[in-house]
Amino acid sequence: GDLLAYIVSIRDAEVNATEFRAVGPFPNDEPEHRTTVFGPEETPGQFDGNATYSGLDGKSVRWINARTRSYDGSAPAIDLTRITERAKVRHDNVIYYFAVVLDSAAAQPARLNIGSNDGIQVWLNGKKVHEYPELRGLKPGEDQVDVQLKQGRNLLLLKLDQAGGTAGLTLSAEAKANVAFELP
Repeated sequence: GDLLAYIVSIRDAEVNATEFRAVGPFPNDEPEHRTTVFGPEETPGQFDGNATYSGLDGKSVRWINARTRSYDGSAPAIDLTRITERAKVRHDNVIYYFAVVLDSAAAQPARLNIGSNDGIQVWLNGKKVHEYPELRGLKPGEDQVDVQLKQGRNLLLLKLDQAGGTAGLTLSAEAKANVAFELP
C-alpha cells in the first residue's frame, strides 16, 4: 500500500470527461453574444436537468446527453457538428453550454486541461475560472487552468462559442486524490 501511495503521490492522475449534458443552440451572430448571459449562465453554480431555455430564434431548448468520441487515439472530444446535425439545427454562429460534475475524493488543488474550437468560458461551482475568447482549432489540453476542488461534487459549466466550420471541446482533470467525471 505504501509504495502505491508513493507512486500515486509523485504523479497526478489525468482523467478525461467523456459525457456531458449539453444545451443549445443559443445565438452567436454578433460579437456581444459571446458575453451575453443565456439561461444556464444565470445560475452557473446550479444544474437543473429539467430546465428549458429560450434559444436560437426564440425556440425552446433543453439539456441533452452528449458523449465524446476519440479520433486517432487522441483525447475524447465533443463534436459539436454531430450534435447540431442530430438536433437539425445550424452549427455556425451558435453557442452551446456543457455541464459535467468532477467528483473529488478530497478538497484539493487540480488542473483542468481544456481544448476548444472556438472560444470557451468555464465556471467551477458558480465561479468563472477561465476564458479564451478567440477563434482557434481544437488542441486537447491547450488551456491549463489551476483550480481548487471541494470534496465531493464540483459542478463545471462550459460555454462554447462557435463561429464557423468544425467545433468542439475536450476536458480532462489532473489531481493527486481520486477524481472522476460524471453527469450532473
